[in-house]
Order: sequence, then structure tokens, then C-alpha cells
Amino acid sequence: MAQLNLAHLYVEEAIKQYKKLYLLNPQDEEIKEEYKCILKVNKRDANAHFLLGRLYPKGGKFK
Repeated sequence: MAQLNLAHLYVEEAIKQYKKLYLLNPQDEEIKEEYKCILKVNKRDANAHFLLGRLYPKGGKFK
């Protein structure tokens, strides 16, 4: 149980750091890929979904 809680903390911290990176460079393709990796670990992470959605241009095509 302790390992699971530690893993959740790492994921939360990763999201915070990628959010900061997004603010510095919102068009960075590498950040999109990192958010996708986070979502593979935790598909229900609302913050990661929200921030990943903000990386796509309005009216653009989704992959």
C-alpha cells in the first residue's frame, strides 16, 4: 500500500512539473506525449486530461 501511495505522489508531482513546462511552451509535442504516458498510468486523472486537451489547437484534428 505504501508503494502505491508513493507512486500516486510521483504522478501528481509529474503533472505539476509538466503543467509548468506547458506554461513555458504550450506547443511542445514532447509534453503531449508525457501527458499521454501519465494517462496510461491513471486514466481517470482529470488534470492530465484537461491539460492534454489544452495542448491541442482549437478546431484541429485529434489523433
